[in-house]
Amino acid sequence: MKTKLNLSNLFTLKKKRVENYLKTKTSFGIIRKLNLCLILTMLLFGNGFAQRIELFCIYPPEKYLNDVTKITVLDFSGEKGKDMANQITNFLLKEDLGIYDTSGGLFKSGKKGETYQTVKTNIFSVVERNQLDKVLNEQNLSNTGLIDEQQATQIGSIMGLDAIITGSVKITSKDEEKKNTYTRKDGSTYNSYCTKRIVTVEANMKILDVKTGQILANKLVSQTNSDEKCDNERKNLRSVSDIADACVAMCAFQLVYYFNPNFVLTRFDFEKKSNKEFRAKAKEAEEYVKLYDFERAFSIFKTIYDNDPYNGQMAVNLGNIYFIYGDFANAHKYCKIAAQLEPSNKSYQQSLKFTEKITELANYYEKQGYTIEFPKLEAQEHALSSNVTTKGKKSDRFDVKASKSETSETITKVPGATQFVVIEQDEEWILIKLLGDEQGYIKRKDVK
Repeated sequence: MKTKLNLSNLFTLKKKRVENYLKTKTSFGIIRKLNLCLILTMLLFGNGFAQRIELFCIYPPEKYLNDVTKITVLDFSGEKGKDMANQITNFLLKEDLGIYDTSGGLFKSGKKGETYQTVKTNIFSVVERNQLDKVLNEQNLSNTGLIDEQQATQIGSIMGLDAIITGSVKITSKDEEKKNTYTRKDGSTYNSYCTKRIVTVEANMKILDVKTGQILANKLVSQTNSDEKCDNERKNLRSVSDIADACVAMCAFQLVYYFNPNFVLTRFDFEKKSNKEFRAKAKEAEEYVKLYDFERAFSIFKTIYDNDPYNGQMAVNLGNIYFIYGDFANAHKYCKIAAQLEPSNKSYQQSLKFTEKITELANYYEKQGYTIEFPKLEAQEHALSSNVTTKGKKSDRFDVKASKSETSETITKVPGATQFVVIEQDEEWILIKLLGDEQGYIKRKDVK
């Protein structure tokens, strides 16, 4: 049985996705599994799906920092506190936070995952560290998490900040000794002695409003990792500090995800159900989806929907494509249509709630002074028309006539192995669509 993630529990899952991932066995500094950005099942319904794709899409944070645009990060108190601040700052400066090489992992360099959304994740203006240190030195303040509300207000006033991120880091470790007894083929036994070093990093983040000194957000995260070596290799056991570095990076990632928009690997399932009349064209659109040619797929889905506006499955597919391009208002519109068409369909209702959350994120971007841009999708004329492909090779040429006659004017010559939209046809001639919205007749014997 396949497990389905519906949209009603996505926001619960979001809170758990990092923790679930971090329990997975990993190499230090390299995230290999996908659990960290739990695959978001977008618009998955019981009717079955025709095509499944995965892309990175923007996702709302757990906590919005309203009226905060300029921010800085003080060193956290405790060991690795400076490293924690640096990691958080680096994540905040990333334009594509959350996008990673799906074949390698979050912290592994390589080809990035693909997104069709132009939105960026670095929505806060982050004060550079040298500017922060200069002001702190002038005010005789240390760059640590040990500042009170009055000092935060003082720093913020001088630097024109809206908020300050501060906090603490705690590192604990322990070594566990273990003896393993093994039996050789001859029946004799031998012992192997192993040491497992377990390191836990706990980070407590506090975001202060510098105007009021009030706490805007508070978040506690922790990460545990370990290293184990046996016998002569025990001398190569990684140090507590080395193991803690990976934990710090992962904790910083969790903390930024708490209040900053991020990209999540998103699974889109396009539905296959359509009326018999449009089944062939719907299948053609599915092939375009498979090729990530969403504009052509949209044109067909939209034309089918316009001819059959009570088709909830086509509404779902349109919602998918709008979402892929970042047009969240239209994604919400078509999810709402699907939910209205089938009010008893729980998945449709859950999808509607999810797209409402996404439109909230779009509004948040507007408040931050960012406009999410996306292409204007339109259904093309003759989108439901059939296609024909000329015979031969690209180097071949076939006459296209102004009328159904060998003696009529030749409008143009078209290459072989080229697909054309059919406008109308009979047993001998086919009226095809040409470049520049022109049209002409080609002999049926010249096409496959």
